[in-house]
Amino acid sequence: MNEKVVLSDSVGEGYYFENFTEFALYVKVNKPKTEVVYLSGNNYKDMFMSGIELFEQKKFEKAIETLNECLKLNPVGISARFELVECYICTKQFELAKKTLLDMKEYLESHTNKARFYRRLGFISIEEKDYKTAYCCYKYSLNYENHYTVPQELKYIKSSSNSSFLFVSIKNTLKNKSIPLL
Repeated sequence: MNEKVVLSDSVGEGYYFENFTEFALYVKVNKPKTEVVYLSGNNYKDMFMSGIELFEQKKFEKAIETLNECLKLNPVGISARFELVECYICTKQFELAKKTLLDMKEYLESHTNKARFYRRLGFISIEEKDYKTAYCCYKYSLNYENHYTVPQELKYIKSSSNSSFLFVSIKNTLKNKSIPLL
């Protein structure tokens, strides 16, 4: 395959990746047949910050619109994707939150982002009162990061469900719910 990767200061076809890792992930995952241009500038970051401001002002629909525009500037956009998930959670659009998480799975390279992916799926599962899946998501997140919130969430899940999950197969539960094992 003849793919060409170009770092550029010029304006044209290309994307405003947040960092070189996102650029490399985009090329790896998408295997473009044509030139990929890594545009310089703050277009993505500025728009992302606008999305965050809208989120903080609880203007969720406008934030969703802005963050989706961010993804046109940077199709990897891990920061924008996670913020989009938060918007969908706040507006109780759990299916869209899950879809957004699942759509980013190929771009999750860092342990921190993988752990966050499972914690957010766990939180959504709690909101949907699917405590078994929530438990498994939080437990699986520990493979990537020992985050301080996980023990408290697990305690909450156990008290809310009145169930013991000692003999649950975490991997099988996640697979049965179509949650990828990263």
